[in-house]
Amino acid sequence: MTVSPLAAGLNLAVEDPLVLDDPDAHPWSETADLVVVGLGGAGVAAALEALERGVSVIAIDRYEGGGSTAANGGVFYAGGGTAIQKEAGEEDTPEEMYKYLKVEAGEVVADATLRRFVEESPATIDWIVKHGGKLNAKVWRKKASYPPLDYFLYHPDNSLVASYRKIARPAARGHRAYTRNGKKAWGLGVGIYDPLRQSALRLGLAFHPLTEARQLVMDRNGRVVGIKVLSIPAGSAAAARFT
Repeated sequence: MTVSPLAAGLNLAVEDPLVLDDPDAHPWSETADLVVVGLGGAGVAAALEALERGVSVIAIDRYEGGGSTAANGGVFYAGGGTAIQKEAGEEDTPEEMYKYLKVEAGEVVADATLRRFVEESPATIDWIVKHGGKLNAKVWRKKASYPPLDYFLYHPDNSLVASYRKIARPAARGHRAYTRNGKKAWGLGVGIYDPLRQSALRLGLAFHPLTEARQLVMDRNGRVVGIKVLSIPAGSAAAARFT
């Protein structure tokens, strides 16, 4: 096995890419249009959207899936007039959200990217809700890094600060998952993550937990066409020890 210097420095058992002359002739154990490595929040969103577009998807995760998204406080930042904001009586528009975020982001984020983010923000919340994501319109109207556990829409940013109010109308844009984990402010991301994952599985996602990517497979043009994985068999003694 040849291990890249970077992987060796990070103590990762990742091999240098395997280059194939004819990928179609390779004896793949499983095939799909898309392979998602890491089924956390970003991974499950990518997989779900691909499945909605008719793309076949395989996902792998070194653990059981969810990652920090499932383990965190379950906050999703969105605005511009989301359905949850409207239900709470919060007035917001993409333009007001853009004016605020432009001050915060400066030149770090391209204008086109920022515009797309704020304009697509309400539709993103609709998409999460459509797939069963648990959100709620009970609003905490003060600035807070995290709201009281009985509130689910709040001001996580600086939009209420006087200097910012002169630039853009403030609005509560922190959407927190509508779920509880006792009195803990973590482990709440499952309220958003789990429904998206279940929706992806219903649409045909092939998911392999306890599976890690060990090698990229490429064609002669440098295009990634697959991966080699190491998987712990479900129900095995090794799986019980690992989890």
